[in-house]
Amino acid sequence: MLRAEQKRILEMGKENAIQAIDKYELRPIDVDFVYRKREVGEEVKKEALMNYGQAVSKYAQYNSVFRDKREDFHQIREQLRECIGSDNEECENIEEKALENARNFIINGAYMTIEHLNKIKNLVLASEEIDDEKAQHMVIDIKKAIEEMHESILVAKAAETKEEIREAARDINSVWNRFKNRERLYVANLVSGEVWNILRRSELLEQRLDNILDDMEKQGIDIEVISEKVDEFSEYVLDAKIKYNEASSLLKSSDTYPDLEMIDEARELLRQAHEDLKDAHRLLIEIINEIKESGGDITDETKLNKYELYELIEVDEK
Repeated sequence: MLRAEQKRILEMGKENAIQAIDKYELRPIDVDFVYRKREVGEEVKKEALMNYGQAVSKYAQYNSVFRDKREDFHQIREQLRECIGSDNEECENIEEKALENARNFIINGAYMTIEHLNKIKNLVLASEEIDDEKAQHMVIDIKKAIEEMHESILVAKAAETKEEIREAARDINSVWNRFKNRERLYVANLVSGEVWNILRRSELLEQRLDNILDDMEKQGIDIEVISEKVDEFSEYVLDAKIKYNEASSLLKSSDTYPDLEMIDEARELLRQAHEDLKDAHRLLIEIINEIKESGGDITDETKLNKYELYELIEVDEK
């Protein structure tokens, strides 16, 4: 338990503090899963990250074409307005060009969406900070959306008339509209996993700092100033933990029916938590430097044995 958590519990008063402590139980931490929720093989991770890089590159290419075609679309639309009431060959060519441009525009947009989804899919495949069941569900769902988008592209490619192109565009938009809230949810889950990892490292790091300070004190080294900074470090980490837990609760509530407002609120909480952890890291650099300058030894604290570490878990989290 973080120093800051202990302090806040003690500030509740004796009776409330006892009730609060009763909600926790001590559990060993398997060092194989200290900083991850699942195991992803090196080859799987390597392939996923390579595919992610390819998706990033393809997305950029499609996005560049998308901007060019959008500009072409606006220019041709102006030309079509000038052709209103005219029936000459030039206007017929402009109308034909407009149809071709519109078809290519929506197809390119669909491919751009596919590569965006591929980026998310491959980040999920590579992530060890999302539990396996959730990761599998996300990947399957994203693959389904990609398949639907490919089917819509085939319809768009076969479209010849203005109405058929409009229908194809509606079909592509429909696929995205059905999935866009889940896309926001899955991106938020990836961000949540990253924050969880940093938070986890920060919590366990505080335990190591306490061990170092205990050793320093036994050696007769004055640790008062450093200990105060560790208290401040702990406050930053606890603030981040509270925001992370609130965000996790909001994301969990959106698992079945993604709520955009709740997802955005969770994203903001995760952003704030990440800022708290960055503040904690800046303070950590000071703490480490002062430990070294005071004669403390941090080298042994990098060595972990299986089940050497323990953590307090709320009973409700079982």
